[in-house]
Amino acid sequence: LRIESEVLNDRTLIVTDRVGRQYNVALEKGCTGLSWPMALGFGTGLRGDTGLTCIARNDFITVPANGGYPRQRCLISSVSPLAMNR
Repeated sequence: LRIESEVLNDRTLIVTDRVGRQYNVALEKGCTGLSWPMALGFGTGLRGDTGLTCIARNDFITVPANGGYPRQRCLISSVSPLAMNR
């Protein structure tokens, strides 16, 4: 599954699904340097509770080692649809 993401800071991503819907993805504390990677990996299961069926709370993103930061696995604390696409 290919989805696009924009890193706002080390705790917040904006994720766009294949049909252009955008979601705010909040991460638990502990991950750093998320603006460095060229790609993020999403560890997921199939769910239908958020509308973004590929990721949900307690899934994770994988951040490859880059820019002096080690590989990281960041826990997703919440996924919510953005009220209006930016």
